[in-house]
Amino acid sequence: MQKQQTSQAIVLIKKMAYMAHTIRDLLSAALEQYRDSAHIQGLYKLYATTPETSISEFADITAQVLAAGLFAARYYHTGSEPFQRRSFDSTLLYKSDFLRQFFEAINETCPQDEALCSAVDALIDLLAAADMESIRAHLQVICYKDPLTYFYEAFLQHYNPRLRAMRGVYYTPRPVVSYMVHSIDYLLRTRFGCPEGLADTASNISILDPACGTGIFLQAILEHIQASYEKQGAAENWPQHLAQYFLPRMLGVELLRTPYLIAQLTMHLYLAGMVLPGRPGLPLQLGNALIDYRRDEELPGRGQAQPVPYTGGRLVRLGYGPGLPLPWNGLVRAGY
Repeated sequence: MQKQQTSQAIVLIKKMAYMAHTIRDLLSAALEQYRDSAHIQGLYKLYATTPETSISEFADITAQVLAAGLFAARYYHTGSEPFQRRSFDSTLLYKSDFLRQFFEAINETCPQDEALCSAVDALIDLLAAADMESIRAHLQVICYKDPLTYFYEAFLQHYNPRLRAMRGVYYTPRPVVSYMVHSIDYLLRTRFGCPEGLADTASNISILDPACGTGIFLQAILEHIQASYEKQGAAENWPQHLAQYFLPRMLGVELLRTPYLIAQLTMHLYLAGMVLPGRPGLPLQLGNALIDYRRDEELPGRGQAQPVPYTGGRLVRLGYGPGLPLPWNGLVRAGY
C-alpha cells in the first residue's frame, strides 16, 4: 500500500509539471497577443520579478506559481464543496494577499484565451480527481510538516531540473534543520552570553536567512522557541512575545518567487489560530540578499517585511548557500 501511495504522489507531480509546461507556453502567447489588456498588464506588473523581466520569463514564473498555489489549495481543501477555480475564496490561498491577487488576475485573464482557460481548468480537474487522502498520508510520513516544500522540490525536478540544480532547490530533512537550530541555540547559551538561547528577549538577537527558500529554517526556529515557552509553562505569553520580540527581529530573503510564496503559505499555516497583537507582517522579503533589496519596495508583491533591525546585539545568520559551485566562491574564500 505504501508503494502505491508513493506512486500516486509521483505521478501527480509529473503530470502537473507536464501541464505547467503547456500553461507556460500558452500564457507566453497570450501575453504577446493581449499585452494591452488591463488584466494582462495588471498580472504582469504584479508578478514580474523585475521591470526587465521578459515575457517568457514571466510566463515561466507564473506557471510555477500556479502549479504550487493550486497544489497547496488542493492539499488543504476540506469539506464537501468541489475543488474549482472560482472556489478559492475560503481556502488557504486567500491567507496570502500575494496569491489572492494572483488568482483573481488569472480568473479575469483566462476567459480572454480559450486554450489557456482549458489548460488551467485541466490542471484543476487533475487535482480535483487526485486521491489526496493517500497523498497526504504518504507526504506526512516522508516530510513531516513540510508537504509544500517537498512538493516544490519534486515538481521542479520534473519541470526544470536545470533551475533546480542552479538555485540549489533541495529539500532539507527536518532532522537536519532541527540539528542546526538546536546547535545555534546551544552556542548562544554557552558561548555568547544568551542564557535563554534563541528564546532570549534581553539580548537583542536578530535572525537572518538570506536564502530562505520555502522558509523551513525560520519556521523551525519559531517552533523551537515556542516549545521552550511551553516547557516553562508560559505558553499563554507566546503570541504576545512572538509579535513583540521575535517576528520583528527575523527576516528571510528569497530570490525565487515560487518558494517565496510557499514560505508565505507555510508561515500563515503556522500562525493560524494565534491572536497576534498589532497584526505584524510576515518576516519574509522577495529579493536578492546580496544587493540592497530595499530598492524594490515600490514594486507590488514584495512583502511587508523590513530589514532586520541591528541594535548591537547578536545577529544569527543561518541556512544554506547556493547549491551550484560558482567561480566567485573562490574569490570570497580568498579574502579570508
